[in-house]
Amino acid sequence: MASPTTVLVAAAYGSHGDVQPMYALAIALARKPNTRVHFFVSSKHADRLAARQDATMLHEVIVVQEPDVDDKWSPGKWEGAVKGPKAIARRWLLTARPLYALMQARIATSGSTVIVAHPLNFAARLLHDATGLPYATVALAPWLMRSRTQCYGWPLVSGGSWTPAWIKEMGYYVIDLLIDSLVVPGELGLRSMYDDLVAVDNVPSSSTQQEEEEQQEGSSSSVTITVTCTDANNTTRPIPPPPRRILDRWFHSPMRILALWPSWYYPQQPDWPTQLVNCGGFPLFDEKNDDDDLGSEEVASFVKTCVDDKAALLVVTPGTTNPLLCTTAFFDAALGAAQEAASSSRPGTQTTTIPVRVLLLTPHKDAVLATNRYEAMHARGEALHASYAPLSGVLAHAKHAALVHHGGIGTVAQALRCGVPSVVLANAFDQFDNAWAVAEHLKCGVRPSAKAFVKDADVAASSVRAVLELDSIYRTRAQEVSARIAEDSNGRTTIDRAADAVLALTTADAAAASLDKEEEA
Repeated sequence: MASPTTVLVAAAYGSHGDVQPMYALAIALARKPNTRVHFFVSSKHADRLAARQDATMLHEVIVVQEPDVDDKWSPGKWEGAVKGPKAIARRWLLTARPLYALMQARIATSGSTVIVAHPLNFAARLLHDATGLPYATVALAPWLMRSRTQCYGWPLVSGGSWTPAWIKEMGYYVIDLLIDSLVVPGELGLRSMYDDLVAVDNVPSSSTQQEEEEQQEGSSSSVTITVTCTDANNTTRPIPPPPRRILDRWFHSPMRILALWPSWYYPQQPDWPTQLVNCGGFPLFDEKNDDDDLGSEEVASFVKTCVDDKAALLVVTPGTTNPLLCTTAFFDAALGAAQEAASSSRPGTQTTTIPVRVLLLTPHKDAVLATNRYEAMHARGEALHASYAPLSGVLAHAKHAALVHHGGIGTVAQALRCGVPSVVLANAFDQFDNAWAVAEHLKCGVRPSAKAFVKDADVAASSVRAVLELDSIYRTRAQEVSARIAEDSNGRTTIDRAADAVLALTTADAAAASLDKEEEA
């Protein structure tokens, strides 16, 4: 029997929305014949994913302890917007060295090895540069693809084709000066890591006899290892230092970038990397176990009652650590907007009002309970808080739903899949690009200013009313997009296509093509 292909899937950094698609990809790869998948995940997400039945398909789950970063980005505090980049960069760097050592130790002694990672898992790029192993990065949103033509997600450069390319380039340059200053110099920085990397010929120094025997037998045993984030002192032949402007091109794989969004979602830009491969759609993975899984019996009962009462369901989810939306003021504004939408119709229309129920999905329970409206609405059965529920289940069961959210790509994808219009309140990262795609490009919702939604009751009420109306253009367009997503699947999932693209990197032709791209870069 031929030696299995070893796949190292690194998801050791990121939010829940970043990690879920990486886990789905790891499972899809594990289902492929003759593969051994090692999945590297942060301790913040490990327990939730390890509890899933399909986790036993993975050969190994390696849990990397979250580093203790003092200057965390505190939700609701605007000083966090200043501390945020420094805290995030420090988390990247504290995770990179131990993750590199763990991944290097699992390079196959026989057969091929391929690396798959989110672009911000720097350890994967370091290992690729040290070993030359095939390497793919996973781009979850168009925001990660910088463009001098059209871009809405990067600060200082947002704008369509009417904004001159040289202005965008200046904005990117300023951003890169800031990011490089945080991640390149210093004892923990990338320059130091490149100097300390071990140059190997695709062979690890720490393979055990048991691992080799399991490899020969095609074993699929699942092992969990916990590692504290400490420096790995590997010192031999220096590797050339990383290029400047880390976020411009370096953090993408020079071999293959997997785009996990449909080509119609966001226009292809002429200056995107040539190694970008569109996998045909969204990942659409949110940990739902089956079609009836709504996260909890309480959520399932709330949604059923909403349907039975012929009420509209407004789902509100602000993301995990959004400094503006994970606040009492935001939740109070959303609840107030729902009440207003239930008591009045849009001016100049004959729309009949219907009851509105509100489902608040957030881990920030204290912020919800501190609002002026939640307790009274909850007592009347009009509002419910839950820390988590799979949107695919909730939105599919609700007959008349709308969504208020931060604009994360995973949330956007589930809303479009279920034909549900959105109020998108972009505040950071990929959210501005996604808000533009939903509201302007696809016409599936509205994108008011997040600050205006929180501070102006009229803005909040009009936005919610617009997406709740049964006969709105936003609902019609969202249902058309939902039908298109169903047609695009054509019996194969996006994640399955991505898995095939990863394994194709192990062929000689793919390796040769990637070397040509690296030389051109």
